[in-house]
Amino acid sequence: VQKLQNAFSAATGLASIITEPDGTPITNPSGFTCLCNQIIRKTEKGTKNCMNSDSTSGRPSKDGPIIQKCLSAGLIDGGASIMIGDYHIANWLMGQVMDASCNEADVLAYADEIGADRSDVLEALKNVPKMSQEQFLGFADFLYINAKELSMLAVVNLQQKQEIEMRLQAEAQLMQERELFKVTIQSIG
Repeated sequence: VQKLQNAFSAATGLASIITEPDGTPITNPSGFTCLCNQIIRKTEKGTKNCMNSDSTSGRPSKDGPIIQKCLSAGLIDGGASIMIGDYHIANWLMGQVMDASCNEADVLAYADEIGADRSDVLEALKNVPKMSQEQFLGFADFLYINAKELSMLAVVNLQQKQEIEMRLQAEAQLMQERELFKVTIQSIG
């Protein structure tokens, strides 16, 4: 899954991570910007807001990806849930992108709120990818389709695991019955 995530990030130029439903990282981040990884997530409030944003971006949706401004820097994020049946097991997230709706003043205000250095934020903001909403939506749809495929594979893997466990239990029971039969036959003799 890490290789798939890394390849997605490299191909799209977007940051990507897979998290628990609550936003706790499962994979290592791919393509994270300095702004998010080295500045915002280095503060307690920034990390808390990032995890909260990650959990809402990855919430289950049957209608397509969730796209929203992140709760930290106001950059654009998207996500899709990974499900086993009705059970939400993970979020696949992408983002850390500026589009036309992003505002430098809002990012600086947030930097002040979390105690980050404004000059560091301005310098890091220069390297945040810029993308049109249409292009971002295309990548979000691609991510959503892949998350659904991972969900289907997870269901198949779970079903195979359950089938293997049932077969092993049946074999163990058969071995016990054979042993009991053998002992019974020997006792009769």
